[in-house]
Amino acid sequence: IELEEQSQKYRDIFNVPNDCIFIHDINTGIVLDVNASIYSMFGYRREEVIGNVIGNLSAGFAPYDIQTALKYIETAIKKGNHTFEWLSKHKNGNLFWVEVNLKLGKIGGVERVLATVKDIGERKRQEEKLKESEESFRAIFNNSPDIILLAVADNPKIINANNTFSKILGYSVDEIIQKSTAELNLWVDTKEQEALMSQVLKYGFIDNFEAKLRKKSGDIIHVLISIRDIYLKGEKHFLSIIRDITESLRVEQALVESEQKFKELADLSPTGIFIYQNNNFVYVNKATCEITGYSEKELLAMKFWDVVHEDMRDTIRERGHKRMRKEDVINRYEIKLRAKNGAIKWIDFSASFIIYQGKPSGIGNIFDITDRKNAQIQLLEAKKKAEESDRLKSAFLANMSHEIRTPMNGIVGFSELLAVGDLPNEQKHKYIQIIRQSSDQLLHIINDILDISKIEVGEVKIAKSEFNISHLLLELKSLFSTQIKQSGQENIELILEYILPEDKQVLFSDRFRLHQIISNLINNALKFTEKGFVAFGAYYLKAYEVNYDYPCEPIEYDRILFFVKDSGSGIPDEMQNIIFDRFRQSDTSTTKKHRGTGLGLSIARGLIQILGGNIWLISKEGEGSVFYFTIPYKKI
Repeated sequence: IELEEQSQKYRDIFNVPNDCIFIHDINTGIVLDVNASIYSMFGYRREEVIGNVIGNLSAGFAPYDIQTALKYIETAIKKGNHTFEWLSKHKNGNLFWVEVNLKLGKIGGVERVLATVKDIGERKRQEEKLKESEESFRAIFNNSPDIILLAVADNPKIINANNTFSKILGYSVDEIIQKSTAELNLWVDTKEQEALMSQVLKYGFIDNFEAKLRKKSGDIIHVLISIRDIYLKGEKHFLSIIRDITESLRVEQALVESEQKFKELADLSPTGIFIYQNNNFVYVNKATCEITGYSEKELLAMKFWDVVHEDMRDTIRERGHKRMRKEDVINRYEIKLRAKNGAIKWIDFSASFIIYQGKPSGIGNIFDITDRKNAQIQLLEAKKKAEESDRLKSAFLANMSHEIRTPMNGIVGFSELLAVGDLPNEQKHKYIQIIRQSSDQLLHIINDILDISKIEVGEVKIAKSEFNISHLLLELKSLFSTQIKQSGQENIELILEYILPEDKQVLFSDRFRLHQIISNLINNALKFTEKGFVAFGAYYLKAYEVNYDYPCEPIEYDRILFFVKDSGSGIPDEMQNIIFDRFRQSDTSTTKKHRGTGLGLSIARGLIQILGGNIWLISKEGEGSVFYFTIPYKKI
């Protein structure tokens, strides 16, 4: 019975799960038996191991080879018990760590070596992580540019400090260990220490507490202190990190003083000086306020291009962006500003890239040159007027002599015929009609000359008032329908088309000049159309709207788009760029079919520009032409 109980106890121990148990011959080290865990731990079946030594189960290189294993067995035989860590090898070749316990015991009355093998791979991995963590902490602790202190919470004395403590405060590590900061006389103001510890004890931490500490030499430094409570081996400690900000504060103070000097000098300068970041003013001097008319507070709430005149704003914005990207850009030029009171000022402007308060910035200088610019403009205008006057005189003599001579010959010639006696009444009536037509033609030429002269010198009188566009167009339709019948051009159809909302038919502009512009364009169309049609009309376009049937560029204001279209002879491509020049016609040959001064389109363009609009054309030779022009839509 006793033997059976011992055998059962042996089997219970031998079949412990997870651990692998070997029974070795005490003399040879041969495996006599092994439990079932051999397969899950090493990948071998029991029969593959029993009867062999354990050489295949070891890493196979020193000190984890069969020779060392046999020595450990000898040690166990001598001492009766021996435990060690071992690098084993799985059947698949993978290495893993185990803990081996060798113990002597009698089995079946014979002394054997019992080896218990435990897989400790996870424990080894945790030990390695702990080792790496400790090494990382030690590296940070020893190499940190900040002071690091460790003290037991219940005992304010320092138990560890890094080398930076010695470098900054001048104490050796031996001088500070087991001493409190009070004993070292570090605190310049003990009230700061009390406030610091009060926060730490209340919340368990504090960040960036600003204080003054005293070095061993007696010099004072400014620091930022951060503290955390941590637990080491179950005991509460305070970990303090102290950063020396003395130099930073000195540089900051020097920067403040430098900026103050800059502002004082800038405010004494008659030149406007400003700095902008992210397109916004961040500094303006007094001269900038005086030039623009805005207060400092107003300018600091504005973008730097807000004071620039509208027609130069895009250019200034684009150059400002390029300057911030450090691209090549013109750094000095003349610009127009619009002051707060609406006045336009000419400015000598220069700018460059700088770093201001640690950020990329632009610095600009502005100097008011309005008086000088106005004098230059007046001088140039006077010069241009003189040159243009001389040119117009030559052009008048060269181009008008023939056009004037023709109606004058008609008036003089037929007047002399009327002087001949005994002319039949029918003949007299015919001569008088020719004289009247020649007079009308001459009057039209003279009016064209006067109009173009006034346009050239900028003396056209504009009389704006509110009028109904539809009524004007209907009036022109009636007028030219009658003219077509009287001139025998009944094979030409006159078409009026317009789409104007009910509330957009009243326009504030110069009705007489608009009538003159459309009349000139319709007359021009009728002159070059032998048969087919002449169409005219108007459409309302909102700001930025594009009508693809009547193409025009999007503009920032509402406008009325007028057009005159014909099925006439069209205009050659090479003539389309100069057709609006004075005395120009598409047919410039000496045998041209159509007479005229060539001033009609030039007058139309000049008047349209004066009214704030634009004119252009689309034409193909042999297929007709379309003239478009816009007038800003305004109401009182």
